[in-house]
Amino acid sequence: MGSAVPPWWRRRLPPGSVGRIVRWDGWGRVGRGVAGVAAVAVAVAAVAGVWFTGQSLLATRDQYRLSEQGQVTERFSHAIDNLGSDKLDVRVGGIYLLERLSAGSPADHATVVDIVSAFVRTHSPVSVCPAAGTVIDAHNPDNRLPTDVQAALTVIARRDITGEDGRQIDLLRTCLAGARLNDAKLANVNISGGDVRGAQFSGADMEVAALVNIEAAGAELDNANLSGALFTHASLTDTNFSHADLSHAVLQRANLARANLGNANLSGAFLDGVNMAGASLADADLSGTKLDTVTLDGIFYTPKTVWPKGFTPPPSRASFR
Repeated sequence: MGSAVPPWWRRRLPPGSVGRIVRWDGWGRVGRGVAGVAAVAVAVAAVAGVWFTGQSLLATRDQYRLSEQGQVTERFSHAIDNLGSDKLDVRVGGIYLLERLSAGSPADHATVVDIVSAFVRTHSPVSVCPAAGTVIDAHNPDNRLPTDVQAALTVIARRDITGEDGRQIDLLRTCLAGARLNDAKLANVNISGGDVRGAQFSGADMEVAALVNIEAAGAELDNANLSGALFTHASLTDTNFSHADLSHAVLQRANLARANLGNANLSGAFLDGVNMAGASLADADLSGTKLDTVTLDGIFYTPKTVWPKGFTPPPSRASFR
């Protein structure tokens, strides 16, 4: 133990002091303190290493996000440019590119829907529709919408509606005559002042849709959800509403002459001034409605038709059509 003190140091200490220093019981505490300081230093170095690594990863992630956003912006601009092309296939490609961008970037979903809706309004205004009185049959290829307009409507119809929270789709005063929109997601759509003659909306969700003053002669709305829809002053002659949900719909002064309302749910609907002459009400539910101002001449109904309490319907025709 004495050899631990250097000879030159022994010569400078008073006699007997070396032994006392060597035998001092505090050396263990000093050693443990030094070891503790070393451990702290190692820990600090480790924490610093983790921090710098974390900062490096964050910087890499931020750089990746900026790069990704830049790519989305570039593709978005490219898609918008395509919509303005004079070539049909390029316009259609731009529409479907916007759909892919919307699926991959939820933050841009609402913007994409607005752009595609605007495309329909500008490329198919109601003024381009066939003249009044023209019979439109969506099953006839000659009566269908232009390919790019139909593509835009298809994108709107099948979009992911998660998080939209009742957002309105603006298709105001558009020509959708002959459109194919079966099973479309069109809740809260606004087609007021538009033309949907001969269009196919079978099974579509059009809850609380705005369809004021619309031309819909011959349209197919069977099995559609039209609960709470607004049909004020709508022309709905020869329209197929078979098995449709029209509960609480507003059909004030609508023309439903010869319409097929078989098995339709009209409970609670507002029917003030409606013309139902020649319509089929077979197995329909009209409970909770007021029919005192409704024209019911020549209607067809069955024993299963549900009328408002206390209402006595006129005699039924032998058959519909």
